[in-house]
Amino acid sequence: MEKTEHSRRFGPVDMDQMRLLASLPPGRRIRAMLHTADFVRGLIRGRLRRLHPDATEQELGLMLLKELERVNRTQGRP
Repeated sequence: MEKTEHSRRFGPVDMDQMRLLASLPPGRRIRAMLHTADFVRGLIRGRLRRLHPDATEQELGLMLLKELERVNRTQGRP
């Protein structure tokens, strides 16, 4: 199997997890997605806090928004 950019960045797909998510009703799938997005934002905020320990909450929020915007640009989103 040829390695793509995504296969180098991410591990193999967990098919059991994919089946579990596919079996959920739409509302529960959306809830799982929102919880995951909150978790990722928390990870980014924690990294930013470690890099900038003296930053205010407002400054961290702005850094988080800039980081998310950078990610959106690199993934080809409008």
